[in-house]
Amino acid sequence: MRDVKKELRERDQQIDDLLETGRRQADEIRRLKARIAELEAALGQRKEANTSKPPKFSGNYSLGQQEKQRSRRRKKKSPGRRPNALKFPKVQRTQDVYPDGVPPERCCFCRDRFVWRLEDGRAVFVGYRLHRENGTHNVATLPDVLPRSEYGLEIAITLAYLVYSLNLSIDQSRELLKFFCHLELSASQADLLLNHLAKLWQADFDALVEMMALATVVYMDETGWKVSAKRCYAWVFTSLLHTVLLYGRKRDAAVVDEILPRDVFQGIGVSDDYSVYRNRFSKGQKCWAHLLRKAIKLMLSYPETPRYRKFFEELLAVFREGQRLQKDGRLSGAGRRRKVEDLEERFRSLCSRFRPQEQQRQAPGGADYAALLKELVRCLADGELFTFVLHPEVEATNNVSERTFRNSAQARNTNRTSKTQAGAKRRSVISSIFTSLRQNLQELTLESILQEVTGWCRTGQSLFRRQLQELRDAAKPPPDPEFPSPALA
Repeated sequence: MRDVKKELRERDQQIDDLLETGRRQADEIRRLKARIAELEAALGQRKEANTSKPPKFSGNYSLGQQEKQRSRRRKKKSPGRRPNALKFPKVQRTQDVYPDGVPPERCCFCRDRFVWRLEDGRAVFVGYRLHRENGTHNVATLPDVLPRSEYGLEIAITLAYLVYSLNLSIDQSRELLKFFCHLELSASQADLLLNHLAKLWQADFDALVEMMALATVVYMDETGWKVSAKRCYAWVFTSLLHTVLLYGRKRDAAVVDEILPRDVFQGIGVSDDYSVYRNRFSKGQKCWAHLLRKAIKLMLSYPETPRYRKFFEELLAVFREGQRLQKDGRLSGAGRRRKVEDLEERFRSLCSRFRPQEQQRQAPGGADYAALLKELVRCLADGELFTFVLHPEVEATNNVSERTFRNSAQARNTNRTSKTQAGAKRRSVISSIFTSLRQNLQELTLESILQEVTGWCRTGQSLFRRQLQELRDAAKPPPDPEFPSPALA
């Protein structure tokens, strides 16, 4: 009996302990619930404050810190690339690709690569089976496919030609590719393809810039351009074989110094009479088209003044005499210099005879007439009027650069300008490469461009970089036989 009573007491004690534990847990739960409610209320107030008040910045606020904080934020996960299992059903043909110079029996399968190609004007989804040389890391590559892209190089080039040569918008170019080639591109994919192409051609663009400073004759001009709503300028520098186009730049001498540094460029600069071009070239040629155009405008604006018509006719006669002498192949260098002296004397006499008097300056159009004569006298004094006679390979106008600008002017007139500085830079790279390829290739077609660019990717050296290296080698002074190089010694 005593044992039973003892056991009952122990059970009563256990029950009391459990009840006490339950009471303590209930109290803890009530406390935690209250704390949770308090925190939720505080969080709600904070969210409301953030949405209704402007952000507060501390004293040590900086843009760099803001960018770091922004980069740390968790971004929404993108769907990423589709797995290969979803791409296999869309494959229209397959092709095995082996490393260059390695026979297939010495290779093993490495991985699949899926690429959209243009074949006979139609989009085809190709599954490439890339192989690797046994026991090595020598894996087959696709030189005509952009890195980390599912689109062939021909698609990127076609898209760039539509946008930058035909002045179509990206949306219009996408519609054309869908209509004619059955290729669907999103706007982001098209933009990314153009960015990849510009990045691929950046080194070639740099080679064009360097070669422009080594050219013998450079024609240059500038025109208005817009980046978003900001007024900027587009520049063109073109030689016999190369062209550099710059968009979204300022209209100042820094652009000319960038392309034609004073200590490097020793050629002939052909330009209009804009102030940044004055007295900066060892030999210059002012554009006669600009000068004659001003005289024509003066003559047509004031037909009641016969003096303006007479001046234009005699000015045109001097120019035509210079053109005749330029084409005269019988003249030697000394003979051309004597003819230029005669032309300059004739021109000087013309300006002296038509120099406006004080009463003529007050007449209608007198200010424009006086400004034109002053400009002509300055060009004569600088020796930049008849350089085309001394050097027959030089044109008397910069119409070459204006013809190059024709496409850009059409784009500007249809509001196909740049939205950002990055877009302006992309246009500069791609347009320069297209224009320079047109100057170097017999025919500018997709096939010819693709053949040339694919060769660049295979060899790692483009046409323009080879030309630049040839110019560098030609500019090197010959070795001095009295002081041979250490290797020869």
